[in-house]
Amino acid sequence: MLPAIQSFIVESMGQKFVEPPTFDLALSYRDSSFFTPLIFVLSPGADPMATLFKFAEGKGESTLHMLVDFM
Repeated sequence: MLPAIQSFIVESMGQKFVEPPTFDLALSYRDSSFFTPLIFVLSPGADPMATLFKFAEGKGESTLHMLVDFM
């Protein structure tokens, strides 16, 4: 059923409506603040730590501040 729905959406509205947007860490970081932190909800097996450390190094930071909650 899902492929049929996706096909209908692509034909009616276009491919961009069935593809998830790429995540732009720099843009999200600029939109964040002390009161609006970045929160990542990850799928099993997803590990963004290398990307986050590389981003922190590029910003001149040596550490990341994070709160991890495993439910």
